[in-house]
Amino acid sequence: MSTCCRRCTTGKPCGDSCIAANRNCNVGPGCACFAQIGLDEKLGLHWLLTTQTGEQYREPMRVGEFEALMFQYASETDVGDCPEEEIAVEADPSPFTAMIMR
Repeated sequence: MSTCCRRCTTGKPCGDSCIAANRNCNVGPGCACFAQIGLDEKLGLHWLLTTQTGEQYREPMRVGEFEALMFQYASETDVGDCPEEEIAVEADPSPFTAMIMR
């Protein structure tokens, strides 16, 4: 099971929390992890997690996590007149469409 208490999708892990990438971490290693989204033919959408001690592993993404993350990103990002492209992503149990900004 997961050894990560918090997934840092922006910024970086610092102890048991996440901080901005440009800040210095002044505490020892904790349970927060650097997190990226992976897409694999067999696994579908999943987390690629790296602990603060360098251990790497994958963890399944729960239903609704990707959508919530994209909604959070969209609400924090000023996309202006950026073109949008729809990409169909196969995810268990059913396919959905993700809006990818470029």
